[in-house]
Amino acid sequence: MKQRLSATDRRNRGFTLTELMFVVAIAALIGVLAVPAYLDQVRKGKRSEGQAALVDFANRMEKYLYDNNSYTGATTAAVLPGGVLSRPNGYYSLSFNTLNANDYVLQASPTANFSDPQCRILTLSSAGLKGVTGGATLSADECW
Repeated sequence: MKQRLSATDRRNRGFTLTELMFVVAIAALIGVLAVPAYLDQVRKGKRSEGQAALVDFANRMEKYLYDNNSYTGATTAAVLPGGVLSRPNGYYSLSFNTLNANDYVLQASPTANFSDPQCRILTLSSAGLKGVTGGATLSADECW
């Protein structure tokens, strides 16, 4: 003899496999879309440290020019306090790409604790031109 379940008993039986798979599929879809977007935003945030460091380095180079009437002789030790531009996270190292008496190109290269395959090395010239080198896949406008 079959016993019929009341409406209350049917509601308390739990989820069906179809309902569970539907929720898992939605969670996977959100993960596939959200994780890359999140990682891209984290990379952009770390990239801003390199941009800020280059602008600060350029400002210090202009002060060096004002004090010495030339960029000749500028070194990271002479321009940066302690020879290193202190940034809290250290995602970029700074150096000169080119340097002569009248102009310079500074560069910020990602360090071992940060990888930026899209923009690679950020550059900033004495004329204020922003660029990327090292096989960057994005343009300077997209990286800056």
